[in-house]
Amino acid sequence: MTTIGIVAEWNPFHNGHQRLVNQIRADRPEAVIVSVMSGAFCQRGEVSCFDKWLRAEMALAAGVDVVLELPQVYATASLEGFARGGVATLLAFAPLDGLYCGSESGDLAALTAQADYLRAHQREFDLAMRTAGENGMNYAQASQEFLRAAGFCSDKNTPNDRLALWYRMSLPREIPMQLVQRSVAHDASEAAAQTMSASAIRSHLPDRLNDIADYLPQTSLAIMRCALTNDWRPANEEKLLTALQVLCASLEPEDLAKRLTIRDGWAPRLLAAVREAESYDDLITRAQTRHYSRSRVRRLLLALISPLPPAPASPPFVRLLGASPRGRALLKNRTNGVPLIVNVGRDQYQLAPKDRALLLADIHRQTLADILCEKRSARDYYEPPRFIRS
Repeated sequence: MTTIGIVAEWNPFHNGHQRLVNQIRADRPEAVIVSVMSGAFCQRGEVSCFDKWLRAEMALAAGVDVVLELPQVYATASLEGFARGGVATLLAFAPLDGLYCGSESGDLAALTAQADYLRAHQREFDLAMRTAGENGMNYAQASQEFLRAAGFCSDKNTPNDRLALWYRMSLPREIPMQLVQRSVAHDASEAAAQTMSASAIRSHLPDRLNDIADYLPQTSLAIMRCALTNDWRPANEEKLLTALQVLCASLEPEDLAKRLTIRDGWAPRLLAAVREAESYDDLITRAQTRHYSRSRVRRLLLALISPLPPAPASPPFVRLLGASPRGRALLKNRTNGVPLIVNVGRDQYQLAPKDRALLLADIHRQTLADILCEKRSARDYYEPPRFIRS
C-alpha cells in the first residue's frame, strides 16, 4: 500500500490545497494520502479559523484519506519545529513512500542542495543558531543568514520553500519529496488563477463568504456555510489580553524571562506591552521588534497562558481526526507500535504519564480555543473522528 504524506494546516482548505491533492492523485492514483494537520492553534499562534474536526472534514471531502492531529508542541513551534514535528508524526504513523508540499520556487534541486549543505555543516549551523538565539535573532532569520553566507539564495518571503527545506532535512534520504508550485504568495491579498491565499480567505470571514466562493472547493464551501449558519463564532482574542494582564500583574521582568526562556533583554518590553496595551493587536504591535515578529510574539504569549511540555524528537502517539474508506483500510493493516489515539477518554490511559502530558496539553489548547470561540469545552472527549463513506 503506497502512502504519501502532507504536512498542513488546511486553515481553511482552499483551491490551492485541492491542486496539491489532485497532483498526488494524478501522479500516484493508488496512494493513501495521509495529512498531519494543526489543531486548535496554528503556527502563527492564532486560533484556527474553523475547528480541527471541520477542517478534517474539508480535507477528507477533497480527497485526503487520513487526517492526523499535529501536536501543539510542533504546531506552534518555529518553522523548523513545525516541519520536523510534522514529518516525525507522519513517520510515527506509517512508513512513507513520499511527501508532497507547496513551494514558491518549485526548485527541488536547489532545496536539496541546501539540505545537503546544512547536513554537511551541522555543527557550524547549530553553533550559529545558538549564538543567534542568545542575541535575540529568531531561528528563521538566523538560518537565512547562514545560507546566504554560504552562497544560497534565501528569502524570508518564501515560507513554503523554507518549510520544504526542513521537510527535506527531516525526511530520510531514501524517501522522495515532490514540490507543487504555488500560484499566489502565502500572504497575498489578491487572487490568481482561481486561487486565493488562506490568509486572504480568512480576512473575508464571516460576512463575505460569497466573495471567496470561487476560491474554495464546493465541499469546503458547503462545510463552511453550514458552520456559519449554525454556531460558528470567530475567536475573541481580547479575552487573551485580559488573561495576560491578570497573569502578568504580579510578575517582574526576570520572572517573565525565566518562564519564556528569554535571555536577550526583551522581557521588560513584553511586560510593559502587556500592561499598557489597549487591545490584543495593540499588545502585539507594542511588543514586536526586528527579531520578534508578530507570529513569534503570538506564540510566546500563547505559551505564557498555556505552557507546553518539551517537544520530543518523535511523537509517542498519533491522534486520528478522520479517515476515508481507503484510509480505514490503512488503519486496519497498520502495524506500527506507536499508539493511535481514536477515543481520547479511553485511549489516553495506554500512554505513559510523560506521554499523556503531551496529549493533555493539546486538550488544554483546544479548551482555550473553545473558550475564545464561545464553544462548549472538553470537546476532545466527545467529538469522534470523522469517517466518510466515499
